[in-house]
Amino acid sequence: MSSVCQQCALRLQRASQTTTRHLSNRSFSSTTPVSSALPAFVPTRNSEFDGIIEDLRLKHFFPASLKQNARKVLYQQKNRQLLEDNPRIVEFGGKQTQYQYIERHTEVPNRGDLLRKAVDIIADGGEKEWANLPVLLQAFHKIIQKPVEDKHIEKLIRKAGVHNKLASFIKCLHMVDRTGLSLKNDTVLEALLLAIRRRASTGGFQRIATTAALKYGTEVADLLETEEHGTARVLGANDPRTRPQVIGLFLELVAANVQSTGGKDVDGVVKSYAQKLLGRIKEQPASIETSKIQLQPAGQQTQFLFAVSLWHGLQLASKILGPQMPYADVARTTLKQYRSVLDKLEKELEARQTQPNTYDRMAIDDWKLVKQPSKAA
Repeated sequence: MSSVCQQCALRLQRASQTTTRHLSNRSFSSTTPVSSALPAFVPTRNSEFDGIIEDLRLKHFFPASLKQNARKVLYQQKNRQLLEDNPRIVEFGGKQTQYQYIERHTEVPNRGDLLRKAVDIIADGGEKEWANLPVLLQAFHKIIQKPVEDKHIEKLIRKAGVHNKLASFIKCLHMVDRTGLSLKNDTVLEALLLAIRRRASTGGFQRIATTAALKYGTEVADLLETEEHGTARVLGANDPRTRPQVIGLFLELVAANVQSTGGKDVDGVVKSYAQKLLGRIKEQPASIETSKIQLQPAGQQTQFLFAVSLWHGLQLASKILGPQMPYADVARTTLKQYRSVLDKLEKELEARQTQPNTYDRMAIDDWKLVKQPSKAA
């Protein structure tokens, strides 16, 4: 009787092992993550940042990269032993990664909190921290399939301008197919253009500052000519390339650059942008309606700063081109209208009793800088 029981026990054990193998093979019939091509994150000297990235990689990006059946296995308590007894390892994000049980309620940090912390560190970080931005954006775009929120992108752009990391950010735009970051998003476009402009204004629109800003501005202008960031050869409705505010900012950059390097429009680029801007204003006067220039209750004074830029660009172009200024009557009228509304809005900002290093104070200082030619030239 004892021998029979032992034989039964052996049969049960073999059956159990066979069932486990079948479950393992069925659950991981395709063990390669759906998005296994995620590049490796760059190690930094910031242990907190590297830890945040590793939590995102292991607890969020890796599970999200799996097919649904395989992902469910990771989250089910009953499969803990299965995963330990049948180790499966794949390369993901540049590291060997093992399929392990994950307790969703206690072992998974909040993804939004991790992202916010990562963005904060990148924003004020060095080259290695910024080198991780394209991979982070790619992970959210391709794996999580949810883009990084505009508020985080705006902060990164602003900090990129402050810390001379605009090249690192623009690199992400060149990788739009992977990062999902496009100038078709007006928030991205406007924030980036103003960050580029600030590079010139904080340098007093002198040669070194304007040359650097113009380099980035030209790169953005080229991107707007592509299908990934614009409408390519066809000018679509509300195309950035036809918006006076955008053209005006480009005019300001080229005119400030010419002004700081001799004041002669040798290549005709100032005249070209002035003609494009003023021609658009003449055709569509409503496109620069001054009543649309509104102050924001909080945050960057975007409309005000674009208006300052347009006014300054026209002012410099008029000085550089003189009698060769195209649509001179339109230019004079626009300068007068914008000067009036900007002075009015400046007083409203001053009435807020703004503190140093605030968005309102920076807007006031930018306007004061350019409306006094002797200081801006």
